[in-house]
Amino acid sequence: MHKKLIVLLAVLMSLTKVLYAAPSAYEGCYNRAQNDGQVALCMKAETGRILNQIQDVYLKLSQNHSNTENPKIDEKLQEIYKPWLSYRNRFCSLYTKASEFMFGGDVYKKESCLLELTSEHLDLMKHLLPDEKHNINLNKDPSQSYEECYKKALNNQQLETCMKTETELLFQKVRDNYFALSQNPQTSIWNNGSGLMSGNLKDTYEYWLSYRNKFCTYYADTLSKMLSNKAVWQESCLLNLTADQNKSLETVLLNANSGGEESGEDEE
Repeated sequence: MHKKLIVLLAVLMSLTKVLYAAPSAYEGCYNRAQNDGQVALCMKAETGRILNQIQDVYLKLSQNHSNTENPKIDEKLQEIYKPWLSYRNRFCSLYTKASEFMFGGDVYKKESCLLELTSEHLDLMKHLLPDEKHNINLNKDPSQSYEECYKKALNNQQLETCMKTETELLFQKVRDNYFALSQNPQTSIWNNGSGLMSGNLKDTYEYWLSYRNKFCTYYADTLSKMLSNKAVWQESCLLNLTADQNKSLETVLLNANSGGEESGEDEE
């Protein structure tokens, strides 16, 4: 049988991962859907519901929300939300273009991406609430050098050094992946037809970087009020969000390089 690269879609956007879905709403809609278009509508509604939850978390974290009848999101949190939203929208457009030859229509692919990234952001923001767990762990594939460094670390300062070194390595991979996407025929078209990291790719990268840095600063500041080791929290956050971005870009590149071709020979 032919082994098509459809499976790559599930690497990043698994529709079975509905951690925040209300069974009576999203799952019911999903089960009743007759085609990709109807599934996309279900995902769009669920993404909207999760965005409302994100707004609620932002309000809970805002210091001024309890002092007014019209609660507002703190300015520092707005500085996280705006670049995150811009990054999310652009990345999902990139993902959709790169996945042109994968299973499903464009609307289905884009809505699955939006749902996944929105769910992940809710999870990250909830880590900042006092009654939630505070550690984030997205780096599920650390390098051997990092693992060895981590095991040998005797104090927080050495641990920070391990994380900084790993983050720098991953950050270079992120930049390399963005450059590779700018050279790929499938995604360079989306990038305003440029063979350089400019246009849409440059915007996506810069919004991601702004979001990562501002979130991790806020993350470390917030946790340091409840727990010690502010620097460790910040370096851990930077490491994990950079690792997550690298994995996401690797998936986009795999999809873009599929070219609609079959992988491997026929199997019995």
